[in-house]
Amino acid sequence: SSPAAQNSLAPTRRAAMAGNLKLTHQAPLTWHSRGAPLCPEGSHAPTWRERAARHRAHLGVHPRCGGDAIGSARPDARGPEPAEKSDAFCVASEELAMAPSRFADEASDEDGEAEDRWETVARVDLERYIVYKNSHLHVLAAKRGCASVPTLEHTSVWQAALEMLAAERSLLRRGLRATHWPCTLRGAGADDEVVVAHLHSWIEKVEALGDTIEDEDAREALREFPLAVLLRHALADRYAAAGDLRRATEVLVRAVSTGPGCSHPHDTPLLLCWEGNIRCGFVRAHQCLRFGRVALLSARSLLLGAHEDAQAYTPELRARRAAERGSAVEKAAGWARRHLVAARSLFDAELSGASALSEASSWTQTDASLWSLALRCARLEGLLLLAEALPLAGRHKEAEDVGSEAKRESAVLQADPWAAPRLRQVLAGAA
Repeated sequence: SSPAAQNSLAPTRRAAMAGNLKLTHQAPLTWHSRGAPLCPEGSHAPTWRERAARHRAHLGVHPRCGGDAIGSARPDARGPEPAEKSDAFCVASEELAMAPSRFADEASDEDGEAEDRWETVARVDLERYIVYKNSHLHVLAAKRGCASVPTLEHTSVWQAALEMLAAERSLLRRGLRATHWPCTLRGAGADDEVVVAHLHSWIEKVEALGDTIEDEDAREALREFPLAVLLRHALADRYAAAGDLRRATEVLVRAVSTGPGCSHPHDTPLLLCWEGNIRCGFVRAHQCLRFGRVALLSARSLLLGAHEDAQAYTPELRARRAAERGSAVEKAAGWARRHLVAARSLFDAELSGASALSEASSWTQTDASLWSLALRCARLEGLLLLAEALPLAGRHKEAEDVGSEAKRESAVLQADPWAAPRLRQVLAGAA
């Protein structure tokens, strides 16, 4: 066509594009529609890396075509090359053949972090929890009727959750974006003071929202989606990592009870006292898991300080202090056992009910596999902590049974095709 004809068509095209952009901007963005126009139905690809890989495969283009030019322009943006996998981390080839690019963007340990087992398996990013909660409420609405199930969207709770989600991504996202749990977020690092300050402000905002909220629908949504409790879990983990068990216990206790009260690691409230305050079984399980962990960490610190008893002046005083320390260790271990047994039962209930989420159209096979993996890993962490606490409480036979169960579960999880290399490395030394 002639240049004049092209110039005459340009305003029409620009007007059409402006109209489309306006409609797209004004349309409400929900989790169900996010990324839908970018991939065919039934083939969800949440990131540009996965979409680009599928597009290259469709065109028959070599995966590294065009990558060298980009890499030469930004040599430090790609991170180190992934290390070659050993036979210990290989899984069934038939399973991996079903998803050849499953860990294409997170197979390497690009951040060079030395994360411990707890930081890896005992946390779930807020985005994944929101997707789970939306699907869970969708299934409940289909069974009970929409009127009896709270709606998260278009509430002040939903707006607060989106704000926390954006902040979590900006503060804790890895240098190389990862989409599969548990590689999505960084662990505790040098910037923990900044993260702790943000967590305090977010907790105050959400709890103030719960105190002043007047909309009954939003109040019901806050009970189903205990955002403040999840934030307190993250804050308590950072205090515990710094060795401040008193503050970690205080943060956890105030998640389930208000006002003055004991916040000693050996005397935290049991599930029976607060289970009515939290409706989400997943959050209940993690609350019990953290109560048990701080009690066990307290028992560990008491054992490490046993050499101080030998500095007493008389044999009688040394014997008395040793007896008092032994009694405190046994009490802490017994308290940890009660919380961890409750956590195991709650995780079992969550795993048994996870299959019902497939009725939600937004719950994909990837979501189901990774959510089940996260639940099983958290349950395994509870088993490992329980196996350590039981001998301190004088239950040696029960400790052997729990330890054997933990070893079997660890082997099964390492062979799971959805387990990322980072997760397999952590699980290999777990039991």
